Amino acid sequence: MNIESTYSYTYQDQLHKSYKDFIMQCAPFSYFITLTFRNRQSEDESKRQINFLLHLLKQKVLGRKSDGEYLNGFCAFEKHRSFANNELHCHILLCSHDKLDCEGKKPFSEHFYECLGKVNVQYGVLHGKDIPQVKAFAKNCCDITVIYDLDGLVSYFTKTFERNLNLDAFQPIGKYGIQ
Repeated sequence: MNIESTYSYTYQDQLHKSYKDFIMQCAPFSYFITLTFRNRQSEDESKRQINFLLHLLKQKVLGRKSDGEYLNGFCAFEKHRSFANNELHCHILLCSHDKLDCEGKKPFSEHFYECLGKVNVQYGVLHGKDIPQVKAFAKNCCDITVIYDLDGLVSYFTKTFERNLNLDAFQPIGKYGIQ
């Protein structure tokens, strides 16, 4: 092993640990979400779809007039090892919020699947004809789970940093979704 590869490996390990530590400091988290896109598309289009999903979830959970409140957490894009339609999928760690699962209200996971079906691919018009709406997410390849092992999930969530140093793959979720 040469010095250059040792340095790179050590730097990558330190960076991965720093991201893990940072994420752990932002706990508590409530949900771990996996989103798989139905179509081959750009990362920008994928972000637009995620932001619309987050907007719909915010309205369902926090209410339409919740300007000062929003859902937050982290999103990490990851490339499939083998892919048919789209090489990208993403994972989301959603921070806890006291309105996520209120007693007597529909569970957040039900809101998630309901809103998931409302996000379409934005194709527009081709040759003067509207292109029919196509669902953005492959529902059977999307998942939402309650967080039970935060350390294990954060390791899984940040695994993309172990494979490469693509820091753009890691996005905070804030007032306006992911950027």
